[in-house]
Amino acid sequence: LVEAAKDRLGLTLEGPPAEWGWAAEDQFGIEAKRKSMAVIFLIDRTYLKFLQKVVDATLRVYDRYLEEDDLVGYYGLGDEWIFEMDRKGDRPEELREKIAGSVEKRGDPNVYSSIDKMVDVLVGVDEAQYSKWLVVLTDTADFECSNAKNIFDKEAPARAEAAADELIGKMHSTKGLNLVIIDAHELGNFNKKHHMWPTWQRLSQRMTNEVGDGNTGLNIEAAEESQIDEAFDKVAGAMTGGAAG
Repeated sequence: LVEAAKDRLGLTLEGPPAEWGWAAEDQFGIEAKRKSMAVIFLIDRTYLKFLQKVVDATLRVYDRYLEEDDLVGYYGLGDEWIFEMDRKGDRPEELREKIAGSVEKRGDPNVYSSIDKMVDVLVGVDEAQYSKWLVVLTDTADFECSNAKNIFDKEAPARAEAAADELIGKMHSTKGLNLVIIDAHELGNFNKKHHMWPTWQRLSQRMTNEVGDGNTGLNIEAAEESQIDEAFDKVAGAMTGGAAG
């Protein structure tokens, strides 16, 4: 605001906002309206112990940072839509109530296939009109890489790698995607000695590091419940900044 006031209005603002004569958050139309966003929250609801915190943080982003013209969808990891992507302004209270009411243990640790479904949805969104965001909260564990007997055998890392490779390839063919992974493995760690953790962690980083040209990725670790709020604040900051650099 200080720079915009100087460049566009010829005003030099000095001192704290209290001395300007108006509030720092007042709108004067000197900053361009941000591009509308198409946002999908993909939330792991398999850990009830910190799910309320996650839902509250999602609501805060929904309330404070999403505008009427933004599209928003909410999907449970390894489960189904809580609500499909829709314009916030068409039914803001209904969508809000669905987020608030989602504190229910459901779903499965199906990370790659769930992200894949959400990328398919965002592929159909016009990147010229919308900034596309996929916000994923997960402990990074993907149980679909187990064998037919639900055992994580010696081939499990290769199956996980193949699933991630396919997903990364799909993201490379997508333009304008901002992928955010909030990594809660320290919070939801079901077995700290599980031999798949190094693979899951590495692939989580790969997905945001190799999201593809024209796309951006951000990987945020939430090791404690208090860091869930911080992680979603970083998401909001990236959104208002225009990209998850």
